[in-house]
Amino acid sequence: MEPAATPSTSTVASSSGRPGSTGQSASALLTRVAAAGGAPRLTWYADGGERIELSGAVLGNWITKTANLLVEEFDLGPESTLTLDLPAHWRGITWALAAWRVGACVDLRRDAPPAPSSRPTTPSGGPAAGPTSSP
Repeated sequence: MEPAATPSTSTVASSSGRPGSTGQSASALLTRVAAAGGAPRLTWYADGGERIELSGAVLGNWITKTANLLVEEFDLGPESTLTLDLPAHWRGITWALAAWRVGACVDLRRDAPPAPSSRPTTPSGGPAAGPTSSP
C-alpha cells in the first residue's frame, strides 16, 4: 500500500496546476494553514503504521523554507512550472504548496520530461523535484 497524504484543509486545483477554480486561492489556503497554529493541518500515514501529523505552524514553516529554496536556488516564479516526480509523501505536498506560494504552476504528471540540469537532488544524489520554465 502506498503512503497517503491527507490534508486537513482542501483546495481545488485547475488543470493548469494552479489552485483556485472554486474561489479558493493559494494565498487563502496558506493563510488558513498558518492561522491554525498548533492545530493539525496535515496528517500522513505510511505503511507499517508510521504517522506524521503537522500543525499549521510547522506546515507553514516547511512551506516558507521550501518556497525560499525554490526562489533563491532555482529562480522559480510566476512564469515557472514545478514538475514533481515524487512518491506519495507529505513532503510532496509542501513542495506543491511552496510552488503555489511563489505563484508557479505544479505539474504532477509522471510522464513529464525531466527538467534541465537545474533539477535539485536529494542528499543521496537522486532527483527530488525541479523547476522548469513554462512552455
